[in-house]
Amino acid sequence: MNKKTKSAGPCARCGKCCEKGGPAFHPEDRSLIESGAVRLQDLFCVRKGEPVYDNLKGEFVFTQTDIIKIKGRPRPFSNALFSCLFWDRKRKACEIYENRPLECRAMNCRDTEKIEAAAALPHLSRKDLLGKVRGLWDLIADHQARCAYERLSVFIQVLDEGENPDAMRGILDIIVYDESLRQSVEKKAGPGTVDLFFGKPVPDAMKMMGFHAKKNAGGGWTLSPGKSVMASEKQWCER
Repeated sequence: MNKKTKSAGPCARCGKCCEKGGPAFHPEDRSLIESGAVRLQDLFCVRKGEPVYDNLKGEFVFTQTDIIKIKGRPRPFSNALFSCLFWDRKRKACEIYENRPLECRAMNCRDTEKIEAAAALPHLSRKDLLGKVRGLWDLIADHQARCAYERLSVFIQVLDEGENPDAMRGILDIIVYDESLRQSVEKKAGPGTVDLFFGKPVPDAMKMMGFHAKKNAGGGWTLSPGKSVMASEKQWCER
C-alpha cells in the first residue's frame, strides 16, 4: 500500500480494502469475539515465523508473533486472491459494519496514517484468547513447539543442500502429527476452529517454503521440491 496522507475526507466505503482480505485483530478487538459478533470459526491464525505478504510494506516478511485474522473467501475467477469473509460483494457492504474490528475502523485508503498506527499496535494472540482453556491450550502450545516454522526451516535448509533422509523424515513426521491433531480436535471443537487453534496446515505451509507435500493413496505423505509461493509474482498471501 502506498502511503497517503490527509486528503479527500472520510472513508468512502468502496470495499477495496475488504477485497484484499480481512483485518488482523488487536487486544481491543477481543470483545468482538467474546460477544459472539465474530465467532472462533470465522478466524484463523498466522503463526509466529510464517512468511506472509505485508500489504503496508509491499513485501514478504516473517511474523514475529501470532496474528489472528478474519478468514477470507475466494474472489471470482481466482484461486489465490481472497476477500474478507464478511464482505458482501453483491451489496457492497460489510456484514458486521457496526461491530467491525479496530483496523477496519482505522482504514481509509486516502489517508493511511491511522491504519498504519493501528497495524503497529500489539496483536491479539492465541494465548490471550485461549490461554485459560484447560486442555486446549496445552495442545496449541505443543503443536506450536513441534510444528514451529523455525524447526521446519532447519529441515528445509538441510534439504536445500541435497537429499537427506533424516530431514525428509523430520518434515513428514511434523505433517503427520499436524494432520492427526487437527482431525481429532475438529471432531470435538467443530468445523473451522482448527484454523485458529493451529494456523495454516503444514502441507500448505510447505508450499510457501518451496516444497510440495502430497498425500498418497495409502494415506502416507511424499515431499518434493516445488515453486515457493514467495517467488510467484502477484501471489496474494494474508498479512
